[in-house]
Amino acid sequence: MPWQLCPPKRTKKTKIEPEDTVVSSQSTEKPHQSPSGSQLHDDSTSVNRKLASGNPATKIPDNQELAPNHAPAAEQKPASTQEQADRLKNLGTSTINTGLWTEAQKKLDDDDLRRLKQFINIGGGDLHRAVEERLKTIRDSRLEIEVNGKKHNVREGAKKVLDTLCRFEPVIKAATAAESHASLAWGGISAFLPFLATALSQTDDALDDLEAISNILVKFRAIEVVYDLSDSKSAESVHMRDCHNKLWSKTVELYGKILEHQIKLMHHYEKNQFSRMTRNMTLQPIGDFRGIKKVEEAADEFLKIIDNSAIQTIDRGLRSLGDTVNRNLELTRQVYQNTRDIGQRQLLANLPRAESAGFDDILDDMELPQCHANTRREVLEEFGSWANGEGGANCVFWLRGMAGTGKSTIARTFAQQLHDKGRLGASFFFSRVQDDRNKARKFFTTLALDLSQKVSGFSRCLGDSLLKYGNVETKSLATQWRCLILEPLEDLSSSLLAPLDLVLVVDALDELQSPEAVIHLIDLLLTAKKLKMIQLRVLVTSRNETHIVKRFSEQSGVTWLSLEDEGLSDSTKRDISIYVRHKLSLIAEKEDLKDWPAEEETQQLLRFSGGLFIAAATACRYLERSDLPELKLPEFVSAGRSANKGTAALDDMYRYILDRMLTEGTDLDEIKQYFKVIVGTILISREPLSISEIAELLGLPSRYIRPILKPLTSFLIVPESDNRPIQLFHLSFRDFLTNKERCDDEAMLINEDEAHRNLFRFCLEYLSSSPSLLKKDICELNHPGTLSSEIQREKVIEQIPRTVQYSCQYWALHLKYANTSKSGAMEISKAFNFISTHLLHWIEVLTLIGRIDDAVAGIAKLKSVTVVSQVSSRS
Repeated sequence: MPWQLCPPKRTKKTKIEPEDTVVSSQSTEKPHQSPSGSQLHDDSTSVNRKLASGNPATKIPDNQELAPNHAPAAEQKPASTQEQADRLKNLGTSTINTGLWTEAQKKLDDDDLRRLKQFINIGGGDLHRAVEERLKTIRDSRLEIEVNGKKHNVREGAKKVLDTLCRFEPVIKAATAAESHASLAWGGISAFLPFLATALSQTDDALDDLEAISNILVKFRAIEVVYDLSDSKSAESVHMRDCHNKLWSKTVELYGKILEHQIKLMHHYEKNQFSRMTRNMTLQPIGDFRGIKKVEEAADEFLKIIDNSAIQTIDRGLRSLGDTVNRNLELTRQVYQNTRDIGQRQLLANLPRAESAGFDDILDDMELPQCHANTRREVLEEFGSWANGEGGANCVFWLRGMAGTGKSTIARTFAQQLHDKGRLGASFFFSRVQDDRNKARKFFTTLALDLSQKVSGFSRCLGDSLLKYGNVETKSLATQWRCLILEPLEDLSSSLLAPLDLVLVVDALDELQSPEAVIHLIDLLLTAKKLKMIQLRVLVTSRNETHIVKRFSEQSGVTWLSLEDEGLSDSTKRDISIYVRHKLSLIAEKEDLKDWPAEEETQQLLRFSGGLFIAAATACRYLERSDLPELKLPEFVSAGRSANKGTAALDDMYRYILDRMLTEGTDLDEIKQYFKVIVGTILISREPLSISEIAELLGLPSRYIRPILKPLTSFLIVPESDNRPIQLFHLSFRDFLTNKERCDDEAMLINEDEAHRNLFRFCLEYLSSSPSLLKKDICELNHPGTLSSEIQREKVIEQIPRTVQYSCQYWALHLKYANTSKSGAMEISKAFNFISTHLLHWIEVLTLIGRIDDAVAGIAKLKSVTVVSQVSSRS
């Protein structure tokens, strides 16, 4: 905002005080008497005539007290126009002490002044230094912050105050250094600004007042210095000295009024202590700002008598000074930011990210499902109320429910809503079947990277924190939480004048492998309530695992909702009905089926779904992929044999579809032969593998694999390309096939131990199948001392195929999960043979792909498996 002074409009006969006298250049009145009784010199008439030229009625307010110690003195030549211009130009370094603030404070209550000083300088110590620190904080404050492209702005009035404080920071610092008592007024401005900027209601007038007071303080500091109110001897006549002294007195009165205004504001704030950082603070009109303006206008009149062009001169000078400070400040910021950004970008680039962990990550160009527009409204509305802080909301919301109840879909939908509103900080969707997403090691680093991309200013704060902590990814979860999330947000909040609401969405916490890590994360996430200006809330979803239920039930500050509550059962049935009818209508439209399905068939399908969204979704996907859905639907719903409790309905669906696959059609022998090996590999692989990668590992042609997977597209996402990874639609399919209590058909059941043993063997056999797969200097660098950071990522990908990367990373893990005992001697022998031949090659590959820690872990796992095998052999 450009600097602007708005002198009051004047009329011919407007009086400043009841006894003011109007003197015209043609006046025949007697010479004006000073309060001391001395008659004004004759030359005062000519001075007044000169000042009033072009203005037939220049007012000379009368009946004012002379300022203390400002009695008329010997005549002295006033400061020249050039001297005044130089003083205005050097206002930011002036040390002139007029004593005005000292006089102003004498008329106020000492206890009020002491409390105001304590309010401004909470930590104690030197008040001038405290004001400088507050000015620095405000200078670095952010007028707006973007979250996902949505701007969150401070109030317009706060922007204007901030603009004044930034443009005239040197003037303020010089004024408070010259006269320490001035620190009280400027400290009040800087102290009240954050509270007024964050209060909920009726603060626009208060902010306007604060802006006007800021401008008044700058303007009158300029008047103090330019016209040297510390000394009246420079006036060229007794009358002018009298005006000078009256201006001095009015300025003292003005400063006193400003301090009184701030004291009243402080009293009001202290009455609202319960709403600290004060979103709930409601401000009624406070103080006597009209009184401040009235005294300012009176002082302006005396100033115009002394110098009729004073207002315009100061206006131009302050505008020029403010523009110069702004340019210099912006240049300094740019140089500093450019220097700091270089190092910070490198630090952030080194943070590991979990792949496909975000709510909006796409699998093979296929977006993951979100709630139908008319479903889950009650749950999403409850989320929305919580995220808005209604009813003193807790910082953590826990959504619980059994497998298949739609937790992930609800979480993904809510994350999208938050994203669209500029409220989503970050999201992390755990997955038991993906190594990056079933451990906590990349949880906070991924959230931090998301925040740095979504929230403007966060990356700078994160970079500063990383410089302090060093290699944080190797440190404890508590240290990562502080370094990557909590402290950067605290740092960012210190630069905000308006509050900011952010939500983290954490889905499927139960799929984190370590129960201890789950408990630790719950405890850490609950400490988000420590943040004040930034309100961080966390939505967590999980199954009803015992350790999770126990931990959340022990904590305060948690809101929770169960999708299995009886209160939600009716709405769940309604929502499933809406979803199924919508899907069936799309199938009917696609297949050009008239009046299909019949209402009875629809009702049968709804009953078959058993109140589980995943069951309904699986049924609809099965029908979508059927050649003749109108024939498949009656056959499909007739397969329901369970009491529709728990996962029984879902199990019936899985069993029905798999049974059709294994007992109908052609090539049944080949399907049965390869089903367990191929599907077992997909279910227990630590990262999603593509058809071509599975073919390489198993030593099969790709064309053998796709026919096995085609009937499973109701459960699996099978891309058209052989080079894209295969994904599970839902973890419940894996749970069914690996649980012999649920899957009672031996032809379908996948033995996890055996599947891990097979994949361990496939990995080592593949790595040993060709000398070109593992060898010395695999990237052909020709320089043994080359740093990994100097090697281009593209070269690593080109020289080390993903199948080689996967095999090197996970063969030892598959060996560990193979539950090796006496029958595992062969596997252990294979592992030692591989190590003896390819140890250095293996370590080189893991180093190049940034997973050297897997080498250490792999050797430790091999050692533990060997010990177990030896003990089993002796027994």
